[in-house]
Amino acid sequence: MEREIISTKVRVKMDEFNQEKAQISFDYYIGPIMDESARELCEAIPLQYLTPVAIPSAPVVKTQSRSLTSNVATVKTQSEHFLKVSDAPVIAGMADSGYNGTKTVTVIVDARTFKFALTHADEIETGDSGGTVTAPTAQLFVSADKKIYIPVPGDYLRLYEIKFPSWIVPVRDAAKIDSPEGKMQDNPYLSAGKGRPSVMIKNLTPTGGVYGKFFVCGRCDLQETPSSAFYVKAPLAEELTEKLIDAVTWLAASKMFIVNAMGDKAKPCYEQYVLSVQSLSKT
Repeated sequence: MEREIISTKVRVKMDEFNQEKAQISFDYYIGPIMDESARELCEAIPLQYLTPVAIPSAPVVKTQSRSLTSNVATVKTQSEHFLKVSDAPVIAGMADSGYNGTKTVTVIVDARTFKFALTHADEIETGDSGGTVTAPTAQLFVSADKKIYIPVPGDYLRLYEIKFPSWIVPVRDAAKIDSPEGKMQDNPYLSAGKGRPSVMIKNLTPTGGVYGKFFVCGRCDLQETPSSAFYVKAPLAEELTEKLIDAVTWLAASKMFIVNAMGDKAKPCYEQYVLSVQSLSKT
């Protein structure tokens, strides 16, 4: 559904509880609040109402900026690039085509910045968000304790499913490190097994380089690859399916009233949001 139509639906819902037509700041806040509401809704509802996206075996990240000094190019990415020195990622879509192509990494500055040789005129750092960087090979890292590390996509919201061939059941929820299940993974007697596998998300350095965010999957056979690996990406409001629009517009209406210090009107909107979510099971 078009973004403008969703925005109009939020306004209509707000008008139901603002009959005295009190002045409301709307246009500046509505876009970010709609997207925040979409993410909150997708984190709360059952996976069956969401569209899974395959976790790429070779991570693809978006570029943020470019610069060049003395024939050394620097590219910054919007999320972790998971590259290491001597990798040859494919860069595409950058506004300056000289940066595009297969490039050999010479320096890893940090988790979102890398360098490579490029014969080109010097230029200061320039915003360039239209490009992509694709890792050269499948980025699965295996540890001696039979854990496999899979890079977390930059637009990750929640786990949909990961399963390895040796696992009896799939995992559909990534455990938090400080949760009871997460803490169990450090105990050799209580940690995951093939009949009760686990997936956690941690910032790690399995590549021997800088920190990156990874799914930690245990326990796996060495050199296994996932038989299924899917996640839910953080959506924009207009990317939701039609059946979720009523719920997300009620939630956005509630948040808009809160922003405008109208808590008495936010509460009934939130109650309508809860009812709309509950009604999903009947559709």
